[in-house]
Amino acid sequence: MIEKLQTIGLSLARKKSINGFTLSFYFSKEPEDIDIWWVDLYKDYFSSDNKPKNKAYFGVFLISNSTLSYAISMGKSHFYLKDFCDTDFGINLAERIADDNNLKLKNSKLFGGKRSKTIISYQENSEIEYDSGESIHYVKAKTINKDKWGEIASFGNSTQLHLKILPDNLPELVQAIEEELRKNPRIILPRATSVVDSTKIVELDQKLAQEILNSTNAGLQPAEATVSGVDFIFLGKNQYSFILGRQRQDIEELSLSALHNFINRYNINLVANINNIRVKVSDENNKGYAKPLKFFFDFVDDEKHFLLDGKWHVFNQNYIEFLMKQIDEKITFENPNTNFSNSAFEKWQNSLSGQESGVYCYPEYYFNSLRENEGYVNLDRHLTTIRQYKIEKLDLFKDSTAFFVKIGTTQKFAYAIDQAVATVKILQNLNTSIQINNQDVKPKKICLWFIFERQTPITKIAEIKSFIFLMKLAEWQRQCSNSGFEPVVRIGYRTN
Repeated sequence: MIEKLQTIGLSLARKKSINGFTLSFYFSKEPEDIDIWWVDLYKDYFSSDNKPKNKAYFGVFLISNSTLSYAISMGKSHFYLKDFCDTDFGINLAERIADDNNLKLKNSKLFGGKRSKTIISYQENSEIEYDSGESIHYVKAKTINKDKWGEIASFGNSTQLHLKILPDNLPELVQAIEEELRKNPRIILPRATSVVDSTKIVELDQKLAQEILNSTNAGLQPAEATVSGVDFIFLGKNQYSFILGRQRQDIEELSLSALHNFINRYNINLVANINNIRVKVSDENNKGYAKPLKFFFDFVDDEKHFLLDGKWHVFNQNYIEFLMKQIDEKITFENPNTNFSNSAFEKWQNSLSGQESGVYCYPEYYFNSLRENEGYVNLDRHLTTIRQYKIEKLDLFKDSTAFFVKIGTTQKFAYAIDQAVATVKILQNLNTSIQINNQDVKPKKICLWFIFERQTPITKIAEIKSFIFLMKLAEWQRQCSNSGFEPVVRIGYRTN
């Protein structure tokens, strides 16, 4: 870390020893000049030909002994310190000294849907609350002891305390923090922790590379709101470039197809180079930065690992337990003993004419056709109209319930969930009904009807072991509840 501080222009200004701690102050004596964007605009009004420049001084104050090291950042230094710090520190401390009845601001990531990072501010005396599938990354709240910790504190990758304290007294504060961290947490926040096992990281990198090459489960996207220290960095419209050594390709937007093109163009072994490819981000003034490719990926595997700011994390047990609890409590579970017979399906397929067998021979169509005898309106392959929108969204409709049917494994059910979420969003945004057979209908319930290819029956939804499936289901439940629909999951099984 000291080498890094020196390479970015910081030098040791002074060092002290107090009560077994070493206090070291690093300062940028000669920071680089920074262009002022409006100077060119008003250049005719400057009397001198020399363009004025800004200087931004920054520094780091280290408090260390033989077992620990704390850093206080000033100016832009937190961008560099982040790579060397325990990124769980801030939330660990929040679980011990934040007042859970006085939340001010929360930044979190919702997994399983299109909505990603959210920033929410709260009124006075608000409790800390969270949704299923939500991982807390930043909180600002009152503390449990304003004399000891200050009235309000911010907790993210780092911690910001509002205290009047002299630098020479900081070792006492560090000791108080260390003592607090040894205590059991007062509140448990659903969140992610860093993966530190190097062997596991290599394994996850290889899994990510294969996922990029073979599927669309990995989503490449610019991080619009990231947390750096306790500051938010919002990114506007940018230009991007893929870089590997001397190989470079400019692109208009980050996408998997653009990455595939870059890999194929230069015949790159992605498994070997997943950590060597960088992405340069530039604004309209060609100012920007470069980050590793992994920094821009939104990816979750089925063992609860995921990428956050390019680093591997894993969800804590509280996140998992809360996710399952919310799913079982907030989604109605039904098992009407309506199964799918493979033998009957094959017999039906054989009875179809040549033209029919090419269009209507898939399992869902057969299953939905049988439901017509039970009073369901079969909408499979029909376009439903929602105002000016014509979309193929419903499979069945009955008793004010819209049904989305899918037969297969949990990996295949994602399409039906996304289909249902899209319909819910349109109904919510347009505040209107669905037109079926020239009649307006407004569902009260949204039902996902899954026919499982499995032998072991389930008694509740949380028994399904696919973590990605459960996260998507949690996102769907949120959308339904927020839009005033009752979420229902109905199951059946594929039998011989």
